[in-house]
Amino acid sequence: MSTKRLLYGVTHVVITTAPSMVRYRESGVFAQADLCFGPGKGNMIGCIDAILAPDKTIGWRLPSMVYTREGKKVRQPVFQGAIAVEVGQWASMAVDRIKKQLGTLKVSRIYTVPVGSAAKVEEEFAPGSKDAKVAAEG
Repeated sequence: MSTKRLLYGVTHVVITTAPSMVRYRESGVFAQADLCFGPGKGNMIGCIDAILAPDKTIGWRLPSMVYTREGKKVRQPVFQGAIAVEVGQWASMAVDRIKKQLGTLKVSRIYTVPVGSAAKVEEEFAPGSKDAKVAAEG
């Protein structure tokens, strides 16, 4: 992270992976990141899509809005400049910590990555996933 932060108060990052490999291939989005400010997901910056570039690096597609100006649809990024870079850095840091502590990200999982280098990453099954149903039955 850069020394001059713009996003103060991030307490944890939630990474939700695609529900299946089929959905990932259809959408190109293998995970979404949510930057959370406080407990749970009530106060967050969400819908930050993780996409895999052809060179196998992770890229982040930030939220944008579409509006009409003079009869033409215009797409406007929600974050631009240094704050957009920082949003991507928070998301990348979370993925790096998951890989370091748990290995490769798995589909249909929710990872909670607390801020702080010593904090343990939590992994759970996404609601409605096949793995969650098998775990509940067994």
